[in-house]
Amino acid sequence: VSSAPNARRVVHRVLTGFDSGRVQRIGQGLETSGLVGRDLAFARELAFGVVRRRRLLDFALEGWMPRGLPRDPNILCALRMGSYQLAFMDTPPHAAVDEAVRLLRPDKRRVVNAVLRRLAESVVPERPVEGSSVALPDGRFLRLETALPSDTIDQRALIHSLPRFLVRRWTERLGPEAAERICVASVAVPPLHLRRTARADDTWIERLQASGVECERVDGPDLARVRGGSSPFDTSAFRDGWFVAQDPTAVAAGRALGARPGERVIDFCAAPGTKTTLLADAVGPDGEVWAFDPHEARRRSIQDNTERLGQSWVRIVDSSTELPSDVDRVLVDAPCSNTGVLGRRIEVRERIDPEAIATMAKKQTEILSQAARHVRRGGTLVYSTCSLEREENEEVVATLPDEFAVEDEVTSLPVAGEHDGGYFARLVRTA
Repeated sequence: VSSAPNARRVVHRVLTGFDSGRVQRIGQGLETSGLVGRDLAFARELAFGVVRRRRLLDFALEGWMPRGLPRDPNILCALRMGSYQLAFMDTPPHAAVDEAVRLLRPDKRRVVNAVLRRLAESVVPERPVEGSSVALPDGRFLRLETALPSDTIDQRALIHSLPRFLVRRWTERLGPEAAERICVASVAVPPLHLRRTARADDTWIERLQASGVECERVDGPDLARVRGGSSPFDTSAFRDGWFVAQDPTAVAAGRALGARPGERVIDFCAAPGTKTTLLADAVGPDGEVWAFDPHEARRRSIQDNTERLGQSWVRIVDSSTELPSDVDRVLVDAPCSNTGVLGRRIEVRERIDPEAIATMAKKQTEILSQAARHVRRGGTLVYSTCSLEREENEEVVATLPDEFAVEDEVTSLPVAGEHDGGYFARLVRTA
């Protein structure tokens, strides 16, 4: 890539800013950097990958640094970027090392050059007979200078750069095999899925393919998985509102509401609006969708989505608007810990702890209680999250009064390359 060094400098600046607290969202830092096209895609892959794999990268680097990792954040970030490219990208080793070195002032380059050259020699095609090693996604192996922990949970947490408490609770609740699949998904690049809207006809995938988008149908005629090629968001099909980006797990939660033509529904935590557009398609122009979100910036994303799809029957409202108290259906896609989508929400693994989950569950309980008041007798309430944690899912639903009866409850574990993790419960108000 011709300007990849520039992309690397952007990544270096954004990641050091994230570590210092100056940058809250890595994706936002990249999007506003001026990078476009392949350079932006390269920067995303590198920056997101470094954060997803940080614990393992640091462990591997420490094996070559007996005095410990450098305290200088610029040097440490350059080491992480170089090591990620060596182990997890198809960057030629000499380029990964040289470009990492160039990120630094001449007086800081020597240690980075020496350590990364040793690390490059540790990425091998076959599993070493002796010592510790980690299997890499492309079939190669990373030979480690320091032995991996003997405890299975500690080892799994290190290899997948996850907090130990998450791996432990998944293992205890779901078993070691399911826990391993969740861990693998948490460090995988998440797939991009597109959902057909009511504006599109049956040729929507062929239209995308004609525009250079490599995609294929999955899970029926209304979903496609993008494999590569041109960006679907640069196509006329996108501008014409023929699809939205939405993971199959999120689609299932939205469809669980069962909205029908002409009904009145509330999307209680509506931003960014992808589920709102699904509900609006379901009720049609004779129905009504109230899309509620208290944050102005997030409401703009709902407006962008619904305007592109021409869904004029969606009412985007904030806390100053009194929502109707007797609608047919209410969807509560609650804010959560995001443990089912750690591959997407890369910052989460750096910040999550049991206390944060407990705090989130309390907030979710309050939100669900408020939303439930707007469901008419005989109406439907769906509560969904991107979390895998019982405190945020089943235990929140259990706080609803007895007049809400659970009809269905589904937890989807994430599968690398296929779909996100998440939860939804569908309830009917009986009194």
